[in-house]
Amino acid sequence: MIRVTEALKPFTDFSMIHPDVLDYASERGTVIHKACSAYAQGSFMLRNWPLDYVGYFVSFTSWFDKYVDEVVATEIELKDDTYGYVGHPDLLCIIIGDTQVTLVDLKTPLAEYPTWRPQCAAYRYLAIKKYDIGRVGSLRLKPDGGRAIFTEYTDEKADFAAFLNALMIAKYFQGGE
Repeated sequence: MIRVTEALKPFTDFSMIHPDVLDYASERGTVIHKACSAYAQGSFMLRNWPLDYVGYFVSFTSWFDKYVDEVVATEIELKDDTYGYVGHPDLLCIIIGDTQVTLVDLKTPLAEYPTWRPQCAAYRYLAIKKYDIGRVGSLRLKPDGGRAIFTEYTDEKADFAAFLNALMIAKYFQGGE
């Protein structure tokens, strides 16, 4: 099975970013995602973090405390045998005032990447089999602890078609698995 992010990787260009900077950003993203997941589950304890991690976490907790009514799931693994891919949506929750589940993908970059829409559409396709998904989008966390920005993606058919094309290309170059 191919991971959603693996299928989309060729369409994200990081060639202009020094490898050390990418490694640090990747490590930071992993730590922030785990911390946000733990917070959403009510089990987070702050540890000694580099100072530049803290703002992202504060940005998430402020958004979460203001908008989330109920946590449905965090960091779950979902698979689709028909298309042969697997994904791990960051957060499934009920937003205050909503009745359907919102699928949230946490992001630490300041700028939105073109691959986020197909990524979220792929997660939606996986999640909708089990959950009543209403909204789908990315939540950009701010490094200074400022207000997180939720961007809702509503063109699910085009976004999922883009993902499927990327997935088929990935499978083709991996020998047609």
